Amino acid sequence: MKFRRAHRLHCALPDAAPWVGVMFVLLFFAMQRAPGLTVELPTTDTPSAVALTGPVVAVALTGDGRLYFRNQRVSAEDLQKALRAMTASGELTVVLQADKAVSYERLIHVAQQVRDGGVKKVLLATRPALFQPSQP
Repeated sequence: MKFRRAHRLHCALPDAAPWVGVMFVLLFFAMQRAPGLTVELPTTDTPSAVALTGPVVAVALTGDGRLYFRNQRVSAEDLQKALRAMTASGELTVVLQADKAVSYERLIHVAQQVRDGGVKKVLLATRPALFQPSQP
């Protein structure tokens, strides 16, 4: 006795949603490996809210002592020249993003070089702690 098939096999194109998910995962890992500068800011338990007025620029100082300004590696002399040109038009605030591995002496030296460039306000950047410490 021969039974008749109730269903036929349907051969369709594969769905695009899994392929899109795989592409997003690959894009995520590609972005994680993108070149860039790693500066590990020191953490603080208390939030620091500072009202900034006027133009603000950032200067990054890596753990091995390299200076970066406007996404370019600069020497201390070039940084002073650029800051002098910027302070000629008015008051300027510099946020110094120093790696936590930088020695205090090097940090003060860079801050003094920034001040020698004509900047009156130099702030040190920190990041908040991930968890608030428990109060006894």
